[in-house]
Amino acid sequence: MPPSLQFERFKGEKIYCNGQMKTRHIKSYCKLQEYAHNLLDTAMQKLGLSARLYTRILKLSSKIAAK
Repeated sequence: MPPSLQFERFKGEKIYCNGQMKTRHIKSYCKLQEYAHNLLDTAMQKLGLSARLYTRILKLSSKIAAK
């Protein structure tokens, strides 16, 4: 079985899946284009979503983008 995308992404890190990412990993691996960042910020403000949910959205979006 070939290595998973997450395994390849986190090679050299002490994590093996998106769920284990810390803030520094999110900043490194989940970069958004400016328009996407603005859209997410607007949604967070209008819907009153938490910072924890913001990071969960970024983790999930990185998984979706890899497929």
